[in-house]
Amino acid sequence: MKSKCLFMLIVTSTWVSWARPTCAETIETVLEESQSQNYVAPTREQLSVAYRLFASVFAGKSGDVLQPLCGELGLELVQVQSMGEELLVLREHAAHKEGRGVFIFRRSGFRPLAIQAPHSRFDLHTGVIAKTLFLESRAVAAAWNTVRRYEGFDSGNGKTSAADLAHLEGSFFQSFTRAFADAQPKGVLVQLHGFGKKGRETTKGARPDIILSNGSKTPPRWLVPTAQKITRACGAEVAVYPFDIMELGGTTNWQGKLLRSLGHSGFLHVELNLALRRKLTKNAKFRRTFLGCLPEKQS
Repeated sequence: MKSKCLFMLIVTSTWVSWARPTCAETIETVLEESQSQNYVAPTREQLSVAYRLFASVFAGKSGDVLQPLCGELGLELVQVQSMGEELLVLREHAAHKEGRGVFIFRRSGFRPLAIQAPHSRFDLHTGVIAKTLFLESRAVAAAWNTVRRYEGFDSGNGKTSAADLAHLEGSFFQSFTRAFADAQPKGVLVQLHGFGKKGRETTKGARPDIILSNGSKTPPRWLVPTAQKITRACGAEVAVYPFDIMELGGTTNWQGKLLRSLGHSGFLHVELNLALRRKLTKNAKFRRTFLGCLPEKQS
């Protein structure tokens, strides 16, 4: 009888620790420790489980629901204290890194806004900007890549890099995007990119500070007013694809394609030149102004 009680105590203790997210010090630590050197494409089954996991997080499910799904994917839950609130992180286990990305969520008091940085280790400053905008905007969630965009890229065949999450039809970014669309049908997903003024296809391409699009040639009605608002408030030159410019429109972006296929009009593809990225990184007042221009929901 005593040995049976001891066994039950061990099992119970193991379950309690397994069902409770582990703790980490800062978002910066989480993002740094999540980096990987290789990308392994998820299977169709893993993508389905990832969608169920993200949908459960957006629905506010507890650890005992989330942990089994995490276990199937080699992910772990991590709680982070930041700016007086507790955030929930999904990341890969240290011994199971396959470059699937890292994801941070608010569980309450959020705006129907999500932020993605799919090239955070390549487009300079976009990872830091995504982190800061997520914290200061009270967005519901944010996502970062964890393998460099051109990891293993073969420049001889012209194919998209296997690690470019913005250009993969099957990735955890896609599962995250689908779950966000279901949870926030009127929400807006802001995806951050960086571009250089040199080497543009046209002279027009070198002029803007920001290029906005939804990844198609028929943008939603809220896109142009958003560009105008940024121009007035931030003093930046903002171009809208395809009206003002015919490049960097995000037309091959799979997150945008997915949202449009779902009838969701909330994809905002944001290209920032280097000067704007530096300003958003260093200037808190400018960042607040920029945030005030982003739509909280589709109009």
